[in-house]
Amino acid sequence: RSERQKRQIRHEVFEFRNPILDFRPAESFSMIPSRRFVGLEFEMFHRDGESDAVYGLSKDWRLHNCGVAEDGSISSDAGIEIKTPPAQGDDLGEWIKGVCAVSLEHGMRVDKSCGLHVHVDLREAGSHVLRRLAVLVRVFEPILYAMHPVHRLEGGTASPVWLSPDRILHTNGLQEFWSAWSSSENRGHGRYRGCNLMAVSEHGTVEFRYHAGTLNVQKVTAWVQVCQA
Repeated sequence: RSERQKRQIRHEVFEFRNPILDFRPAESFSMIPSRRFVGLEFEMFHRDGESDAVYGLSKDWRLHNCGVAEDGSISSDAGIEIKTPPAQGDDLGEWIKGVCAVSLEHGMRVDKSCGLHVHVDLREAGSHVLRRLAVLVRVFEPILYAMHPVHRLEGGTASPVWLSPDRILHTNGLQEFWSAWSSSENRGHGRYRGCNLMAVSEHGTVEFRYHAGTLNVQKVTAWVQVCQA
């Protein structure tokens, strides 16, 4: 296949589409008990660098409600990011199993350049919720990093919180909180934090970026429940 053909395939694959945002309530909660809605971003690439296999994955009818995007951080040209629609309970569990199974079926794999990003619903969060969450993350972040490979801390795409708990708690209102969060005192990094609170203003979620890329159902399910706790 010529380079022109490969570029055309990549262009068709990476015509961005968003996941369906219907927030449909689940009917059962045996796999994942939490009622919080969660959306997942799976970064992956084809094991043999085949762009047409990525194209096939993006068009698979079983992922019709999912978003599809290109991600420049993935080491392979045959990379893709699959974004699940917000779901809760066993519906979320089924999405986890489905994306992992379909992706492996199409020959996908992950490496150190890939991540698993978990978006937890925070549409109704005020400044008090953000302060409490930021403090919890600041206190327990060493444990969160210890759960994952060291490259997640050192890679620059999941940086830690540097503000002290006292500094966070003494912010007054949303404007002051965001000013402190994005200040040089917190060492910048924008959305590239293990706990990306900037997603609240853009998506109405908190994004947890600590986890390395994986297509293992048990790992994804366990980590989602940590993020929902």
